[in-house]
Amino acid sequence: ADRNALRLELARLHAQTDAGVERAIAVLRDALLELPGDATAQDLLESCLERGGDEEQLIELARTRMMVAQGNDDPVAIKHAALALIKRLEKHDPTEIPLVLRNVLEGAPEDVELIDALLAHLTGDDDAAERIALRERRLAGSEGTQAADLALALADEYSAQGEEDAAMRVLNLGAGRSGGDKRIRDRLMSAYRDRGDFAGLCAALVASAHEQTDVHAKVEILREAATLQRDTLFSPDAAAEILTEAVGLVPENLDLRVELALALDAGGQSGPATEVLAAGLATLEEHDPRRVALLRTRAD
Repeated sequence: ADRNALRLELARLHAQTDAGVERAIAVLRDALLELPGDATAQDLLESCLERGGDEEQLIELARTRMMVAQGNDDPVAIKHAALALIKRLEKHDPTEIPLVLRNVLEGAPEDVELIDALLAHLTGDDDAAERIALRERRLAGSEGTQAADLALALADEYSAQGEEDAAMRVLNLGAGRSGGDKRIRDRLMSAYRDRGDFAGLCAALVASAHEQTDVHAKVEILREAATLQRDTLFSPDAAAEILTEAVGLVPENLDLRVELALALDAGGQSGPATEVLAAGLATLEEHDPRRVALLRTRAD
């Protein structure tokens, strides 16, 4: 380390004049043979090579920096070195860029910036399967409208290829990443209905409800899922579970309490059904006309 420190000082002295740049480069190469990961020596060598305009050597240095970072298993340094190498290659040999990015993405498969960089450097001749797979990985790192737009586009492409399961996969992923985008929800609902997959439809509705920030919207979607469980899947217990969540969000909603009580009773849980109604009655004044509906339901 002490010897390398002296080498760096010597290189700095040589680099102060144009005539000494080549000597500085030689000294720095010796330093990096001993300590390949010395960032100070790498930076100084890069500066000297730039002064000489040696693009090929700059690219080779960038490659070495990336390899050293990979050897140290340093994700941040690997990414930084890879992007620096790509910047160099854009002027010299852009055909190598996809190879570099594929290599780096093996260790960081969900890195959005690296995925975007690879997508930007794939040509029309590249494998379409790779492009669509990369965009699906990109979807996993997207949010909001961007995620919804990408999910819908990918679903269209998969559907055009007859890959309906893949289309459903990206729609479900997009529903979660977009915060329950209505376009995706409607597309999913339609697809599940077309397939007759009502269990899948119900699960999608519940997932969509959980993505909602508006309580009223969340409750209405949960209610729709509960109705599906009760009337189509004939599962009052599952309906009651969903409605219990909805009532927890709006305990003052007496109509919802009645629906929950009926589902509990249909599932053979008359005791809990009575408790749900009693809790609703306790919130009302003695002469409140809404008591009639609750009392009638309890009597039935």
